[in-house]
Amino acid sequence: MKSLSEFFDRTKDYHILVGGDLMLDRYMWGRVDRISPEAPVPVLQLQSSENRLGGAANVALNISRLGARVSIMGTFGNDPAGEAMLGMLRSEGINSSLVTGFNDAQTTVKTRVLGGHQHLLRIDEERHRESSREEAVILREKLDLFQGTDAPDAIILQDYNKGFLSSPMIRMLLYFAHLYSIPMCVDPKKENFFEYNGATIFKPNLRELRAKIPFPVEIQKESLLAATHYLGENLKCEISAITLSEHGIFLARQGEYGLFPTKARTVVDVCGAGDAVISVLTLAHLMGASLAQMATIANAAGGVVCEEVGVCPVNVEAMKEELGEIG
Repeated sequence: MKSLSEFFDRTKDYHILVGGDLMLDRYMWGRVDRISPEAPVPVLQLQSSENRLGGAANVALNISRLGARVSIMGTFGNDPAGEAMLGMLRSEGINSSLVTGFNDAQTTVKTRVLGGHQHLLRIDEERHRESSREEAVILREKLDLFQGTDAPDAIILQDYNKGFLSSPMIRMLLYFAHLYSIPMCVDPKKENFFEYNGATIFKPNLRELRAKIPFPVEIQKESLLAATHYLGENLKCEISAITLSEHGIFLARQGEYGLFPTKARTVVDVCGAGDAVISVLTLAHLMGASLAQMATIANAAGGVVCEEVGVCPVNVEAMKEELGEIG
């Protein structure tokens, strides 16, 4: 990739398949100006509510907003929340032909209650449901047909430990990706952290990494490099990408590595930043970007998301403006 501006010109050339735990994020906004007489808790005068795509669905939304074509695979409950989420995917032009509803599943809903910009409460509605070996076989048959008609350029797996990415499902998807030489980019969680053997990009955050690496990891090059060596030995991943929140990102690829700081900014909410980062890292890798270019684009994407309230896709215009200033 010759320049950062080229990134937005080329996203339309790619088709990305996203798989993982699909969620509906619900927001209830209001005003708080008194304490309840019944208990020492604030009284929210509800003013508005909003549904947003969450989990792996937010990754798909990021890819779509960035200009690439996107398809999504996953499961949801045959319930009102699932129907709402499916309708939102379709309205965004996201291909949901590989999404399956089940009567014994419950769509994960995270409801956040906010008074102004103050986060007061989160309510989770979910039931853990592991994908079975039989479901992995059925999805594999669908993927073979899908590959023959609309092959993806890369696969992103966004794991939130809600059950879609079970061990049989992960093994099947990795085999499928290797069979067809499709780059596999993974944003892991702790339960299946070391299941993603052979991933192209493996992107844990620092907290997740520290929970799984058997030695201390500090935010300095030598320590992070040792951690990526450990990941390389145990996962055979091509690129290790460790997100470091306000400290930026550490990238390592085949002997090349760097700690890339992000610019100082006002952080409103970190929710959704990881979804944006795995999305742009995948697209930048497909374009042949250098590690420095990948890091710059990832820091910009994660940063602009952190300036918004709640889970939301990357603001492309804000991202273009920030990258334009860099050149």
